[in-house]
Amino acid sequence: MAAWFSERQLGVPLLTDEGWAKIEPMITHRPRGVRPRLVMTGILYKLRTGVPWSSLPAWFGRPATLQTYAVRWRASGFWERAIRVLATGESTPLPAPFEPATRIECSIVPETLLATEQSASPGKPALTGYRTGEAFKFRMGLDPGLV
Repeated sequence: MAAWFSERQLGVPLLTDEGWAKIEPMITHRPRGVRPRLVMTGILYKLRTGVPWSSLPAWFGRPATLQTYAVRWRASGFWERAIRVLATGESTPLPAPFEPATRIECSIVPETLLATEQSASPGKPALTGYRTGEAFKFRMGLDPGLV
């Protein structure tokens, strides 16, 4: 859903009482057992913070319910109409995508490569009897210096 806002160059609107009064009559699918305003607030919270559905605070209800209504409201056209109405009010920018800094290192042990190449003969693979990990060593992890 964040892509939807990015494509349209919109911020995530804040759902005020005034905004809710404008969009409530437009709702196409009403959640059962959950207040529609709470569902809308939960979806907007997810977009505003960038948290995964499963990490939403419990007071919004079940994440699966919010996700279901986000999909239904987009498919029905309600989402676009509601956001267009709310876009005239205050909004917040989308959070920047999280991209952890990583470092991948590789070292080659020349002696092992030479030994395996010298042991190779026609029709016989060069690394017979050796594990690839002996010749190549890889290490990957988060680099605090790059964050």
